[in-house]
Amino acid sequence: GILYPLFYGCGFIVISIFFGLYFFQDKLLYFPSMPYGTKSPDLNPIGFRSPSDFDLDYEDLFLRSKDGTKVHGWLIKQKNHKNVPTILYFHGNAGNIGFRLMNAKAMYDELKCNLILAEYRGYGKSDGVPNEEAMI
Repeated sequence: GILYPLFYGCGFIVISIFFGLYFFQDKLLYFPSMPYGTKSPDLNPIGFRSPSDFDLDYEDLFLRSKDGTKVHGWLIKQKNHKNVPTILYFHGNAGNIGFRLMNAKAMYDELKCNLILAEYRGYGKSDGVPNEEAMI
């Protein structure tokens, strides 16, 4: 009858969906570019390009991971930066650190701390490809 082809067809569809989810999970989790396409903070709208948009003193940081991948971040410093704590800030899974500048400005003003805004591999000015293994 008709039940066997229907059963196998549905099984094939379900298995295909699971394989698709498994093999494309990184693409479903990590979004280095926002929907309108800016990967680098330099291409963000004005006000989201660098801490200098908020008159914040900062340094561009470029660090090398164990495997040699270049990772980018910003060090935003208070005037008395040697006498205050530093918070390491990792943004969410979409966009780049430029889109977190309003959060950084609020922490800078309210907490009176230094901030390191770190980008993941493949985000912003960082090299590489985002994946779970590289984050650990």
